[in-house]
Amino acid sequence: ASVLAHIMTIVPQLENRLTREELQILLPPGAARNAVDRALWDLQARKAAITLAQSTGVSLPETIVTAQTVVIGTPEQMAASAAALSEKGAQLLKIKLDDHLISERLVAIRAAAPEATLIVDANEAWHTEGLAARCQLLADLGVAMLEQPLPADDDDALANFIHPLPICADESCHTRESLAHLHGRYEMVNIKLDKTGGLTEALALAH
Repeated sequence: ASVLAHIMTIVPQLENRLTREELQILLPPGAARNAVDRALWDLQARKAAITLAQSTGVSLPETIVTAQTVVIGTPEQMAASAAALSEKGAQLLKIKLDDHLISERLVAIRAAAPEATLIVDANEAWHTEGLAARCQLLADLGVAMLEQPLPADDDDALANFIHPLPICADESCHTRESLAHLHGRYEMVNIKLDKTGGLTEALALAH
């Protein structure tokens, strides 16, 4: 309901053929701007009778590997989920974690899916204390990437923090305005369309 309410505030401008550039100014980053922005991209592509990828100028690879999520549960539950996904052909597993049973969960998952590439999303749940040891544990288990281990408003400890695997920003990066803060803290960024407020800003952020 809140997203729809945001969209309704710009109906007059939409009826006057609002451009994507004007939209970036009218609405803040978020789900409402994302919905309208993607609709405008889709309209442009349909009018030109081309694909959205062609419209954006993005070259898509022949194969796209999608991360399958293993949700938080007991070590046994998460291991069973990882095994089931791996058996169905999942090559990349995104492991959701909180601040508990880190080693128990990851050891069980790795044993259940030895061939899968693992990435870990800590969802801002970890603390500075013990972070180095946890990063080493992840590296020892062959985890390829750690996403947002610390709260977005308390990630200063990552500055010049020596770590054995890449750290990815999620909540710490919404738009291009976030980039300066990321320097020296993160090696990767998780770009989400609702965070950026649409494909327009997402493409600009990626660039």
